[in-house]
Amino acid sequence: MKKLFIISSLVIAAGALVSCKSDRTCTCTVSTTGLITTTTTYDTTFVDMSKSDATAECDALDTYTSAFGTTISSECELN
Repeated sequence: MKKLFIISSLVIAAGALVSCKSDRTCTCTVSTTGLITTTTTYDTTFVDMSKSDATAECDALDTYTSAFGTTISSECELN
């Protein structure tokens, strides 16, 4: 019985380490080109999220738009 409890505890602890959830920061750089050229950087914090989920959310923030001679793009990366 004692062995079963120890093994169960180790399995639960290993599972917790594999799916470690914590706060993750995604840094995005937004560039605008056209008549005026600017670059802005901002951070987005994902609270209590696994690394794989945060990476997917961060990648979803990448954008590219172009109209009337102006281009706006956003490149985001999980830190």
